[in-house]
Amino acid sequence: DNAMRPNANITASETLVLLSRFYKPSDAETALIQSDYQAIVLSSVPASYSWAHKNIAVCLAAGIITESELKSMNLGTEMNKEQLSFYLVRALQLAAEAQALSGAALAFTDAQAISEKHRGSVAKLVGIKIVGGDDTGRFMPQSPVTRAIAATMVSRALDYLDKDNKTLVVEA
Repeated sequence: DNAMRPNANITASETLVLLSRFYKPSDAETALIQSDYQAIVLSSVPASYSWAHKNIAVCLAAGIITESELKSMNLGTEMNKEQLSFYLVRALQLAAEAQALSGAALAFTDAQAISEKHRGSVAKLVGIKIVGGDDTGRFMPQSPVTRAIAATMVSRALDYLDKDNKTLVVEA
């Protein structure tokens, strides 16, 4: 129905589609990506998500998600804040930098609730001002992400890319 529904929670499939749009492959690159990843997508993603197949292939090619992560992911599940942070860092091609921050101390009052796997990603996004705490200093890593929060994070990520004059490309 094309309604925005800013307070609706974003699902894993919607997250992957959104993050894939950080990339603008040419028609030839898109054809190669589809050729390389179509079998994985068709075997891992239910037909009910056919609308997302091409975007998920881009996510695989860009390293936003791995094949094993895709196979174990329920695409209809709501995305939580630490998961979105993790995949957004990968989309921005900052995973190595995030990994180096995995032991970073975070100032959030609920920092202990951020999983070890996602800690470096959250720290990286805090450092580049894409995420922050709420009015009480909480990050709320397990909270579902609304479309409004996702839009804010994406907008800030695009500003970060623009400020650094960085263009994301899928490596061959």
